[in-house]
Amino acid sequence: MSLAFRLLWRQWRSRNLRLMLLSLVVAMATLLSLQLLTDRLQNSVSGSAKELLAADVRVETSLPLSDALLTKITPFTQRSSRVIEFQSMIFAAADEGQIAQVKAVEEG
Repeated sequence: MSLAFRLLWRQWRSRNLRLMLLSLVVAMATLLSLQLLTDRLQNSVSGSAKELLAADVRVETSLPLSDALLTKITPFTQRSSRVIEFQSMIFAAADEGQIAQVKAVEEG
C-alpha cells in the first residue's frame, strides 16, 4: 500500500477525516436546501405578481419592441405602459458603491 493510502487510513481511523466529511455533507445539504427554498419563494412571488399585475398580457424583452409589432398590438390594448428596469452602481459620499435596481414606469 502506498504512503498516501496509509495516511488516509490513519486519518479515517482517528475520526478527524470523518468529522470533516460529515461537516462537508451537512454544509452542502444546507446550501442545497436554501437554494431550493429560494427557488420556491421566487416562483410563489412570480405567481402572486401575475394576480397583482391586473393585465391580460405582459411582454418582456431585453430589446426594444419594433414599430411593426407595436402597431399589431395596439388595436388589442386599451391601456399600456412601458417599464424599463436595469441595475446600476450608485456611489454615496463615502465613495462606497452599492448596486441599485432602477425602474422607470411610463404613465399609462
